Amino acid sequence: MQSAPARGRRSLAVVVAVLVLAAVTATLPPPAKASTETSMESSLLYWLNRDRRAHGLRSLRLDARLVNLSGERAGWMAAQGVLSHSSYDGAPCDAMTVWAIRWYRCGEDIGFTTATWGTTSAKYIYSLWRNSAPHWALMMSSRYNYVGIGVARRSNGATYASILFLEGPDRTRPVARVRSRSVSGTTVSFTWGATDPRLQTHTAGVRDYYVQLRVDNGPWVLIRTATTRTAITLTGRAHGHWYALRVLARDMRLNASAWSSDLRAWVP
Repeated sequence: MQSAPARGRRSLAVVVAVLVLAAVTATLPPPAKASTETSMESSLLYWLNRDRRAHGLRSLRLDARLVNLSGERAGWMAAQGVLSHSSYDGAPCDAMTVWAIRWYRCGEDIGFTTATWGTTSAKYIYSLWRNSAPHWALMMSSRYNYVGIGVARRSNGATYASILFLEGPDRTRPVARVRSRSVSGTTVSFTWGATDPRLQTHTAGVRDYYVQLRVDNGPWVLIRTATTRTAITLTGRAHGHWYALRVLARDMRLNASAWSSDLRAWVP
């Protein structure tokens, strides 16, 4: 386990709390499929966020960079047969720096077991993390907002796992939608909005919108750029046409949503 409170600096100290998690040696399973790792990692994430919510905390969101890095670290430990926080690309904070991951705080839980590969070994590692105060403190921290989980199987069937924790800038895309439309004569009005998914820390908040309009099945035309408004009234629309509107939202970190589903209004 490692935790570094310094903002933007490489780790000054490593606090290591490693449990060698060994279960009774079981008969080795047949060769594992790639999907087994994914299933185990998904289970570990589910159990982690289930327990965080039970303790009044927000779920940690997956960061694809951390998923890849934790997978490399688990793979390194499995290949070496060593349980260590100084694994692939060094200590956790150092590795994030190598990977150009901006961090304010970072940490890692690692584990090992010879329990049967798959759900059994994932449950065993998670239960031992859950019952270890230093590991549990990272898992239930109110400071982190992103996580990456990786597991790997050694040739002798042993399971190695790494969970990387990150407190960093908001990288999560907002979600935009057109909320309503109305027609009065040849005047068409639309309203829209967005939500920026809440993180445990550093939720950026919605900044602005890009707005597109199209008539019938014609091309989308950008009619508002970086606007903070959430409504528009279009007057003098031609009769006998559909008018559709969609929006894209950005947050304060300039993470952009996908274009929303469009909402159409008919001018008879």
